[in-house]
Formats: sequence, C-alpha cells, structure tokens
Amino acid sequence: MGDGERPWRPTTDGLVIRFRLTPKASANAIGAIEATAEGPAVKAKVRAVPADGAANAALERLVADWLDVPKSSVSLVSGGKSRIKSLAVRGEPCGLIAAAEALTGDVGAHPQGSGTKGSGTQGSGTQGSGTQGSGTQGSGRSTTRD
Repeated sequence: MGDGERPWRPTTDGLVIRFRLTPKASANAIGAIEATAEGPAVKAKVRAVPADGAANAALERLVADWLDVPKSSVSLVSGGKSRIKSLAVRGEPCGLIAAAEALTGDVGAHPQGSGTKGSGTQGSGTQGSGTQGSGTQGSGRSTTRD
C-alpha cells in the first residue's frame, strides 16, 4: 500500500469505501486498514452468516453506525459475493473522509505490519534477538546471556 493510498474515494454525493469482510465473527467490528489485491481496505467483521445477503446487510448497518449516518445512506456497490466489498455512503464527502480517517486512526499511511496502532501486529514481531509476542509485553531484550 503506497503512502497516501486510502480505501475510500470521494464521489459527488459522498464516498465509496472498500471493506474486507469477515462473516460469522464473534462480534461486529470495524478494524484497521489492510492491503488487499484490490487495494487498501478497511477490515470489518460481522456476526451474520454469508447467506441470502445477511452479511452484506449487516455490513451496511455496521458502516452506518460507524460513520454515524442514516442506514438508508449506505448501500452495497460491488462485491456482493466476495470478501472485498465496496459500499457507497451518501453525505458530505469531506466530513465523511475526516470521520473515516479519525476512526481508522489514519493507519492507511503506514505499510501493513509496521506495528502501528490498530494494525493488529503489536506484540507479534521480534525486536533484537528476543521475541516479544504470544500476548505478553516484553522489553524486547534477549533473556539469554553470553
């Protein structure tokens, strides 16, 4: 994902936002921005199953709540049967962009896996010769002595 590349683009009446949807999740949630083959996408999880459009409808409701817009202003544009979906959000483009940037922590400016806030990679990498991961917070220093 290049610098400045975002999963949304302004339109004359709002934004089109790309999402990577995970259905059948334990909770409904919007996550960080991640790189996909189609370009950057906002990660989203919904509890609904991917049958009869239930997961798509759940994503539309989740996005409306996330951006604090009426549910009727969010609609699926593409990706009806794909994990990568584009949703149109009607409203004032500059305000919607500001809200999306604030809610994603503006992590789209950083490469995936850089350990930025909200990227889901904190605590899973290595630093120096010591391993930090496994859900524990360490100093990043090796515990072995020479």
